[in-house]
Amino acid sequence: MRGRLGVEVSEVQRSRVLGAARRVISEYGYEGMSVARVTGRAGVSRRTFYDLFEDRDDCFLTLFADAVRVARDRVAPAYAVDGSWAVAVRGALGEFLGLLDEEPVLGRVLLVDALRAGPRVLAYRAEV
Repeated sequence: MRGRLGVEVSEVQRSRVLGAARRVISEYGYEGMSVARVTGRAGVSRRTFYDLFEDRDDCFLTLFADAVRVARDRVAPAYAVDGSWAVAVRGALGEFLGLLDEEPVLGRVLLVDALRAGPRVLAYRAEV
């Protein structure tokens, strides 16, 4: 039972840190996403941050991967419609632009800050 509680606490802390990182990015961008700002917003210690993430880029990479998943889940069905390539692309772009309008921080992570991040993020971005 004790092990499960530790997992739940860790998941809650991870969620708090990622939420704080999103807020920091929305205000300061990737360049201003320091561990100190994120931990301060999340209300966790630096040790907790480093228990959850290797470094700031690892935290950002997690946000980026989550953003890619959200975008893929939204865009892929629109692209998979029967019809011409142009219809599929138009539908996918419409969904993607709608998502960016609804979630501007997600767009910032995907389109702006990912280009400023470290080599692991850039490599993953190139892959996806």
